[in-house]
Amino acid sequence: MQTNSVSFYNPNSLKEKELINSFVIRKKEFQKIINDIKNSDMLYPEQHYMIEGQRGYGKTTLLKRLYFEIKGDTQLKERLIPVILPEEQYNIRRLFKLWEVVAQNLELESNEFIGLYEQIYKHFKEDDYEDICFKIIEQRLKKKNKKLILLIDNTEGILKKFKLIEQQKLREILLTSAEIRFIGASSDVLDFTFDYEKPFYDFFKLIKLKGLTTEETNQFLEKLGESFNRKETKELISSNKEIGRASCRER
Repeated sequence: MQTNSVSFYNPNSLKEKELINSFVIRKKEFQKIINDIKNSDMLYPEQHYMIEGQRGYGKTTLLKRLYFEIKGDTQLKERLIPVILPEEQYNIRRLFKLWEVVAQNLELESNEFIGLYEQIYKHFKEDDYEDICFKIIEQRLKKKNKKLILLIDNTEGILKKFKLIEQQKLREILLTSAEIRFIGASSDVLDFTFDYEKPFYDFFKLIKLKGLTTEETNQFLEKLGESFNRKETKELISSNKEIGRASCRER
């Protein structure tokens, strides 16, 4: 038996410690990505990731767990700076807007990037503003000896809004820049990763999330019960176990 995550569980509402303590599934996928990050010096452009899975399969939680690990690891935070963009990014409809949002988030992440957005935006009226945006971000990263780990939830929702030429430009940046590494999450990546006519055809290293087994679901619910002591978790565990036993009897 397989099931989705619990409906009341919202990783975006959890504080760092709460999310880390409740992170009991998707550990294999987490270790695969974080070990790659730790073992990559990013002297050259690195492989980029796409986490694929249906809604409720833990994509957002996995992204946030990676974000907190990079921020909290003594060695990683010396050379890497993570920026995470949540699912609801309705204002990002153009590539230059993505870079503006990244610049604003970099300022929030570190005082070393204060003034970055203002430096970018003063070029707004120039014809090549889109190219200028990333060049300025890249230059600041080099100056501060930092590498950007960009984590984006609902990646397909952003990329589908971009014009074809913007998708091509983003692909070229990710292929050629050693200052940025992209880790996205998507519930619908087939269109832009498996169509050979699209810029991101066969581009990302896919991490596919499968539905949880009954055992994994119970483990997840029990951890939630420990962390939050919510009555509904106990009811869901009991219900889930009953469904699992019934499923076994039917076989």
